[in-house]
Amino acid sequence: MADELEKREGNKICTLKGGIAAYLTWMDEEIKQGRKRPEESLFRGKNYVFDARGSTALTEIEDDPEPVSNCHVCKTASDRLSKCRSKGCHLILVVCSLCEETKDPRCCQGCLDLEARDKDNQTDADNRRRPICLCEMEREARLWGDTVRPQRTQGWKKEKRPTGGTNIRIRTLKDKST
Repeated sequence: MADELEKREGNKICTLKGGIAAYLTWMDEEIKQGRKRPEESLFRGKNYVFDARGSTALTEIEDDPEPVSNCHVCKTASDRLSKCRSKGCHLILVVCSLCEETKDPRCCQGCLDLEARDKDNQTDADNRRRPICLCEMEREARLWGDTVRPQRTQGWKKEKRPTGGTNIRIRTLKDKST
């Protein structure tokens, strides 16, 4: 992002010490002390966090924050997070509670197609790489550019390892002097 903004005159990136979570904590305290009002916050919506909370928002308006996103399935205003239901897909989606209960939220049709194909080829599933759906490939391309990144495998497990201890040489600090 910094590289792209440097191309445009007058733009610069600023960071918040402690990030958005620290800003929300500070803003909550300002509101509690009466120095600020919830509508004066520069942050709208909820902040996705990588723990059991799922997301955070201003405490004062957490019960009914105004959604800044739409349900991935029905496109109604929502800020409820859920995962794509395809096995192996870890994409987090915005999915309203009604669609979570009544629909089958997937990140894309490609994810649904891959899962259907995997059910047909279950015997071979352990011996091949996890397929990537089209939307994940597009997201990777946006993140990493045109560079083709090899899929991650656990090939290190298949590498030959020394056996019998004859090829292992451990040097200690005492050995360094010799």
